[in-house]
Amino acid sequence: MRGRFRHDATVPRRLASSERILAGMRMFGELFTADERRQVLRGKPRGVAVPVARLSEESRLFVRQQWDRAKAYRIEPATGQKILVPEPGSVTFYVRNPGSGNAPCLFIDLEGLGAYGYAGGRPLEREARHRLMDAWMLPGDRPITAIKDSQLTRPSTPLATVGHDVITRLAEVSAGAGVAVVARLPPPTAGSRLRRDPGDPTGQSLRACLETLANRPFEYLIKTRRGVVLVADAGWFQAAEGLVPWTVRKRLRGELARSGGIPSLPFLAEVAGTLTDEQLQTLGAETAILSRMAELRDLFRLARSRPLVLSQLRSSRGVPVPDLRPALQPGSAAARELGIDAAEAAFLRVERRTSPLGPELAFIVSRADGSALRTTRWLAPRSVPLPGPGPGGS
Repeated sequence: MRGRFRHDATVPRRLASSERILAGMRMFGELFTADERRQVLRGKPRGVAVPVARLSEESRLFVRQQWDRAKAYRIEPATGQKILVPEPGSVTFYVRNPGSGNAPCLFIDLEGLGAYGYAGGRPLEREARHRLMDAWMLPGDRPITAIKDSQLTRPSTPLATVGHDVITRLAEVSAGAGVAVVARLPPPTAGSRLRRDPGDPTGQSLRACLETLANRPFEYLIKTRRGVVLVADAGWFQAAEGLVPWTVRKRLRGELARSGGIPSLPFLAEVAGTLTDEQLQTLGAETAILSRMAELRDLFRLARSRPLVLSQLRSSRGVPVPDLRPALQPGSAAARELGIDAAEAAFLRVERRTSPLGPELAFIVSRADGSALRTTRWLAPRSVPLPGPGPGGS
């Protein structure tokens, strides 16, 4: 598979055709070492801001030219007057996966002017998708155009549904056209294309429905083999990062069924110590609590390694704040979120509760006399679990 992604000479030519992109990439190259560039392109850290004063004379000229060309204005809230945006004082480099999320893009953000993509992004995504489709088509496979077309009818009985998303619509396509559909879809995380509704397929042709899913914004790979329609997310090659063993999913669903929506603290401590951030995000489709675990991973890891801390977290009094210092350093984002940096903070305890909005996990910081100082709530809205191992299962 790796051999199919050989160097494509059109990419550097395409980048070099833009003066802006060439100057931006030159600035990126001069500011960072090879190892630092590699870390930025891998998304770690999430972004690096550099003062314009640190740039070379050539790069400072580039920033000034972009500012001069933009002629950007902002509205002064107090007066409603248009004011010219000041010349950028910093430049930020970061990587995100826009669009379908299957290709990274390096963005360079000039303070006050916004960010533009400089490498990767849509061109890389188109090229990768084309090559993935070529690699995915095996002898005997046929494209959408070869699928026997038919008009879709509405199923005689309503389909069980988790919402009008791609899973539901594919089930309707299968029932309405009388064809078997096998799909490998992305994890249903918040904002995922899986949660978008491609529309009611009733009355449409089978081929038209599949072409909708093959084009933007869905962009699934689709083929047919021996009468079976096969659908795959173009980012399937990245999915291994979020794969969750089915045994873990099964235990999680048992925990949710027994507790009414919040896993037990021992279970949370275990998954925080054994699963990756990507796996926790995948499980977040079943309970929002899991998608936030990475924020307090060190706290739950401490509870897993020290049974006394786990026991105290569940007690009416809580864990003495000094005993949490190995996991929650003063000034850290986690310490600030929970409020344990406050001078009066003496104990931290965790409770599973039910609120009008649904089950919640409450982190309660109390004073020495036991009175509550601050409570941080993680809500777990009730939802319908996906059937079977689901996306990301194994």
